[in-house]
Parts: sequence; structure tokens; C-alpha cells
Amino acid sequence: MNSKIKHRKKRSDVGYGRPPSEHQFKKGESGNPNGRPLGSKSLHQLISRELGRTVTIHENGKRRKITRIQASAIQFANRLAMGDLECLKIMLKMPSLTEVHRAEEELDSFDVFVEKLNEIARLRLRGARVDEFKI
Repeated sequence: MNSKIKHRKKRSDVGYGRPPSEHQFKKGESGNPNGRPLGSKSLHQLISRELGRTVTIHENGKRRKITRIQASAIQFANRLAMGDLECLKIMLKMPSLTEVHRAEEELDSFDVFVEKLNEIARLRLRGARVDEFKI
């Protein structure tokens, strides 16, 4: 009778997301043995590499080497100065430099606050009174 119950349990374990044991991955064996080939790059890596390559530009009669991302920024600024409305729309959606700077300052002040809280916690663990500590 015990063998019948064990046999039934094994059958009930098979279902959606539970393949039969003979079709499950063996211990120590990868489910994707070939895997991603070593040295293959993601799309992000490929784009970053291409944008980091240098190009030669002619500016005021002089040749200068800059990265492709810098060249794109120059072209964007030039199109913006010529009144391109699409560039204006894109620029208006970007956070301003003052907003970015303000956010960085807030993060810095938050980090200082967290450091002070950690210091208070250390003092309390040592038995010091919190009201003795100035924030």
C-alpha cells in the first residue's frame, strides 16, 4: 500500500512547470550548455564603443579630433541654434543643469544625514545619551 501512495505522489508532481524527473536538468549540468559565446557584446556595449570612437572635424580652419558623442552634441546645439523645433522639443524634455545640480546637492545632504544617524546609533550602542549629541 505504501508503494502505491509513493507512486501516486510522483505522478501528481508532474504538471505545469514540473516536468517528469527524466526530463529535468541533471544536477551540475547547465540548462543552456552552449550558452552565450564568450566575447559576444550586448547592444549597449556596441553602441557605447561606437560613440566613444574619435572622428576628425574641421572647425575654424583647424582639424580637431573628438568623440562621436561630442560631435552629436555639437550638431544638436547647432540645429537648436538654427531653430529646429524637434531639437527644441527634445531639449525642453531634458532636465536642466540646475535641476541636476540641485538633485546632486540633495543626495549629498542626505548622505550626511545618514552618516549622522549612523553615528547616533553607534553612540547609543555604547550607552551614550542621544541628547548629548549635536546634529
